[in-house]
Amino acid sequence: MQQMAKGLNAQGETAGSLDITDQLDRLNWALWHGHVYKALRNIESLEMDLEAMEESPGRRKLRKAVREFGGYIAANKPFIPNYGDRYRNGETISTAMAESTVNHVISQVRTPVLNGDLRDLFCQWYLGMQTREEPVQQAA
Repeated sequence: MQQMAKGLNAQGETAGSLDITDQLDRLNWALWHGHVYKALRNIESLEMDLEAMEESPGRRKLRKAVREFGGYIAANKPFIPNYGDRYRNGETISTAMAESTVNHVISQVRTPVLNGDLRDLFCQWYLGMQTREEPVQQAA
């Protein structure tokens, strides 16, 4: 969203009294500090400001991204941590280890998925899995 907003700001377009990147910075601050209600208000305000502006493909795309992000935040508000508080208390705030693990797993299975060999590979790893040639047993 920041990249889309920078493009609009470079064209001199603003939303309301603040430019779009400033509004997104305020949204980021609210989320970083666990102020979900404030973040949702910021999203709503930004959405309304974008709707009030003259229509263009860039604004339409940004408005859609803002709306979808607002839906994501609303659906996950109980799980959004206060990273500012965690940082001040010396707690972990990075998901880098989890992201690294996910990237490793994805890199391991990418080629077998693309080649259609993933099931055969799992059958080699887990001998209890049925191979494609074995008929599926129906439960009695």
